[in-house]
Amino acid sequence: MTDFPPASTIEPRSARLCHNITETSELLGISRTTVRKLIQAGELRAIRIRGSTRITTAEIDRFLRTCEAAA
Repeated sequence: MTDFPPASTIEPRSARLCHNITETSELLGISRTTVRKLIQAGELRAIRIRGSTRITTAEIDRFLRTCEAAA
């Protein structure tokens, strides 16, 4: 049986699986530039779909849990 990640903490806002950089910045309340810097630094993992950068909802949740743990 496949283990699935826990339910997304942002499900009420969005049931989408992936978000672009602008949507991710809006969800996190940070700038698009900061999202790009986090991706470049390896702190936020992104995927490429047909040349477009996307961040999965699961990755946004993982990033938020990491931030909470560091606080």
